[in-house]
Amino acid sequence: MCNSCFISNFLIYLMASSTLYDKEFINKLINVMNNSTPKKLVEIGLKLVREERPSEAVMCFKDAADMGNLDGMVNFGTMIAKGEGIKKNEKIAVHYFKQAALQGSVSGMKNYALMLVEGRGTEINEIEAINYYRKAADLGSIEAMLDLGSMLEEGRGISKNEDEAIYYYQKAADLGSTDAMVILGLLLIEKSQKEIPHQNSENFEDDRKKAAFYFQKAADLGSVDGMTNLGVLLMEEQKRDEAIKYFKMAAELGSSDAQTNLDLILHEKSNETLNFLKESAEKGNIDSIIKLSLISHHFIENYQYKNSEIELEKINFEKNLDLAIEFYQNEAQNNGQPNIYRNLGFLYKEKEEFEQAAKYFEIAANREDIISINNLAIMKEKGQGITKDETGAAKLFKKAADKNDAQGLNNYGVMLRDGIGVDKNIHEAKLYFKKSSKQDDPDAFLNLGMMYEEDERYEKAIKCYKKAIDHGNVEALIKLSLLIEEEDEEESIQLLTEASKKGNSSAFFHLGAIYENREDFQKAAQFYKESANLGHVDAMVNYGNLLDECEEIGENPIEAAKYYKMAADFGDSLGMYNYGLMLWSGRGVTKNEMQSISYFKTAADLGEPKAMVNYGSILAEGKLVQRNNEEALKYFEKAMNLDDDDGKRLYNQLLEKMKHS
Repeated sequence: MCNSCFISNFLIYLMASSTLYDKEFINKLINVMNNSTPKKLVEIGLKLVREERPSEAVMCFKDAADMGNLDGMVNFGTMIAKGEGIKKNEKIAVHYFKQAALQGSVSGMKNYALMLVEGRGTEINEIEAINYYRKAADLGSIEAMLDLGSMLEEGRGISKNEDEAIYYYQKAADLGSTDAMVILGLLLIEKSQKEIPHQNSENFEDDRKKAAFYFQKAADLGSVDGMTNLGVLLMEEQKRDEAIKYFKMAAELGSSDAQTNLDLILHEKSNETLNFLKESAEKGNIDSIIKLSLISHHFIENYQYKNSEIELEKINFEKNLDLAIEFYQNEAQNNGQPNIYRNLGFLYKEKEEFEQAAKYFEIAANREDIISINNLAIMKEKGQGITKDETGAAKLFKKAADKNDAQGLNNYGVMLRDGIGVDKNIHEAKLYFKKSSKQDDPDAFLNLGMMYEEDERYEKAIKCYKKAIDHGNVEALIKLSLLIEEEDEEESIQLLTEASKKGNSSAFFHLGAIYENREDFQKAAQFYKESANLGHVDAMVNYGNLLDECEEIGENPIEAAKYYKMAADFGDSLGMYNYGLMLWSGRGVTKNEMQSISYFKTAADLGEPKAMVNYGSILAEGKLVQRNNEEALKYFEKAMNLDDDDGKRLYNQLLEKMKHS
C-alpha cells in the first residue's frame, strides 16, 4: 500500500472512531509525516507513544516501515501485536518482525523468535526460533542471550547443552545483565549441590564462591534477586549479620521472599539477645538500654516477638532513647561521672537536639573527658547547637591533642592545614598527622597521603592510603584509585568497586567516568545513576548528559531533565544551565523560556561560562527581557575571562557594535 493511501485510510478510521482526535492535529501530523525521513518518523512515533497517542504513533511507524526503516517495522509490529492504537493482528506483526529480522534488525530477530516460541501469529517452531535468537545474541542482544540460554538449558528446539547456555548467560552478565548474573549464580549453586555426594569439596567451595561473586555483583547493581540469593548463601555460611543486611535491602525494595527470610532470622536473633538485654536493662545496665534502643530501631521495629519469659510488643526507637536519657539523667544526679554526661550528649545528638547535646558534651569536657572535648570542638566548628567558634574549636582540638589523643591530633592537624581557627601551617599540620598515625588513626593516614600526593611524593602517598584502607577508611580507596588510575586502571576499578560496596557515591561516580572514557555507556550510565541517587551532584549532570545525548543507552530527555533539575536543586551551576536549555527548547519538559532565563542567570552568577554566554545573548537580543547591552557585555566579558571562545567572540562583536551605535 502506498504511504498516502495508508494515511488517508487511517485518518478516516481515526476521525470516525474517536472524538479525541482533532482535525487540526491530524492535518499537522500528516504534513510533518509527508516531509519527514523514515528515521524522523520513528522518532515522532516514539514521542507520540510517550504522549499516549498510540493511534497516531501507529501511522508514523507504518509509514516508516513501508519506506524500509527497520525500527519502523519492529515498532509497528509491536503495536499491532498488542493491539495498541490499531486492531490486534499477530499475523501481521509476525510479517513485520520477520521482514526486519531478515534485513539485520536485532530487535526484529528477537521479536520474531519470541512469536515462533509462543506460536503467536504463526505456528510454533522452536528450531527456527533458536536460529533467530542465536543471530540476535551474537549481535549483542541481552534479551536474546537470556532466552537462548534458557532454551539451551532446557533442551527446547535443540539438544540440551548446559555449557553453551552458560556461555550465553556469561556474555549477558558481562554486558551488565543482573538477570544473567543471578541465573549463573543459581546454576553454580545447583552444580555444587550435585557435587556433595561425591565429596568433591574443592569444587564445591569453588562453585559457591563463584555463585557468591555473581549474586554480589547483581546485588551491587540493585538486583533484588541478587540480594535475596546472596542473603540465602550467607545464611548457609553462618554469616547472619551480613545476610540480614541483604535481606533488609531486598525487603525494602519489595521482595516478599527476602521479607520472609528476614522475619525468620530476626525472630531467632531476638530469642538469643533480647531476653538478656531486657533483664540487664531492668537492672540498670546503661549499655544494655542503649543496645536495646538501637536493636529496636534497626532490627525489630514493626515486628512482634513472643517467648515463654518475655512478651515484646512493638518497640519504638524514640521511647528507648527517652528511657536511656531518663536513666542517664538520674545517674548524673547520683554520681556525675564524665561518661554519663558524654552519653547524654550522644543520645541528644541522636535525637538532633543539638543544644542539649552541646550542653552535656561541655559538662563532660570540663571534667577532662577527651571524647567529649573532641565532640564539643566539632559542634563549635560547625555552629551546631552552640555559637560557631572556629578559634574555640581549634583550642579544644589542641587540648585533646596535648593529651596525645589520636582524634584530637588529627583534627588539630586539619585546622592547621586549612587555617581554620588558627594560622595556616602546613609543616606543623603534617607533624600532628604523623603523631596521630602512630596510633593507627585512619583519618590521619588519609590526610598524610593527601599531603604527600600534593607534594608529588607518590610512593609515600600510596603507602599512607593503603594504611588508611587497612584501617577501614573508605575515602582512601577513592584517593588511591584516582592516583593509580593512569598506570593500572583495572586495579583502580577494583578499589572503586570495593568503595562502592560501602555505598560511597564518589566511587560510583568515578566508575562511571572510567567506563564513559572506555565508551562503555551502558555501564557508565548504571554507575552514574547509582551515584546520582546517592546525592552526587556531578553524577546527576553526567547521567543527565548520557540520557540526553547518548544513543547507545537510548535517549530519554524526560529522565535527563529530571536529573539536571536534581543537580540544579543542589545548587550546581552546570545542572542549572542544562536544565535551562531543556526549558528553553521544551525538550523533556514543558517549554518555559522565562523560567529558562532565570536558570541561565543563576548559573551565570555562579560562574558557569556557557550560561554567561546564553544570558548575555538574551540580554543583547532583548528577547523576552528588556535589551541591555551594557549588562550583556559584562556577562560576555566574564565568560571571556574564563577562556570561553564564544564569550570572547560575542564580547568583541558587541563592543564593536556599541562603538558604532
